[in-house]
Amino acid sequence: MFKCGEYSVLTSASLFGASNKNYNVASNDEFKVEVYFDERTFQVHEFNYDLHYNIALLKFESTTPMLIASFKSVEVISEAARERLLSPHSEVCRISVNDQLIAVGRYFDKPFMLMAAPGAFSLDCPPLLKTTCKISKCGTGGPLINGDGEIIGINFFAEGYTPFLPMNIVLKCLEYFEKNG
Repeated sequence: MFKCGEYSVLTSASLFGASNKNYNVASNDEFKVEVYFDERTFQVHEFNYDLHYNIALLKFESTTPMLIASFKSVEVISEAARERLLSPHSEVCRISVNDQLIAVGRYFDKPFMLMAAPGAFSLDCPPLLKTTCKISKCGTGGPLINGDGEIIGINFFAEGYTPFLPMNIVLKCLEYFEKNG
């Protein structure tokens, strides 16, 4: 995400412990937060998070242009309904049980290598959905990507499967951060 000369990263709020607050890093010494891209480390100057949804928005500046992700809401549909769709172009990303997905994350220690875990979509109780992707705790907060390269959610760690928060809820959290944070 990019806005007004700064970049933002979405990740898991589990980094921030047990309180639900917004912080300006410049005025708070409790946390030191960094993001890592293209073999460079960037200091986060502001972050917002919500522990209920386990989502965090980290803001940093860079003089180098970076790729910016786009987001769509997620709609779970049956395989039969997918066969009747005429156009894949939509403001909504549609997923069905057994659709192939990839969970992406980054290891915590240098050299901060990327990890990817393939799997398939399966249903769970809302608002969390789940996939058979098997990630380590390092994958928590990373994106879940479908076969078309669309980001459909944020990964969380669990033994045996990967729960994820769909982009519909992530987008609502971003709206809240924008208005209140």
